[in-house]
Amino acid sequence: HIQSTALARLALLTSRLESSFQEEWDLPRMAKSCGISVNTLLRTFQNVVHQTPLQYLTALRLNAAAAMLKNGTMPVSEIAFACGFHDSNYFSKCFRKHFHCTPSSYRRL
Repeated sequence: HIQSTALARLALLTSRLESSFQEEWDLPRMAKSCGISVNTLLRTFQNVVHQTPLQYLTALRLNAAAAMLKNGTMPVSEIAFACGFHDSNYFSKCFRKHFHCTPSSYRRL
């Protein structure tokens, strides 16, 4: 049974991540932003969301990138950086794993 306080803190964190996914986020910052330890964050997040906080953040970034690919003409590397990725090759690797195609292919779909 997960306490409602923990759920409220996770809701606050997910809201913060959704509104600022392009910023630098690591586990200590995430835990601090909702007032819990890193271990509690990892355990609670996994139990509720069924993925780690970093997996959740990466999915937010990739979904934002997918929308930008479909709705604009910005180069892939610029989209990667705009969505919080510091390496366009790493972005492309994550994108392929998540969407099963390259960012350029996705744009043409």
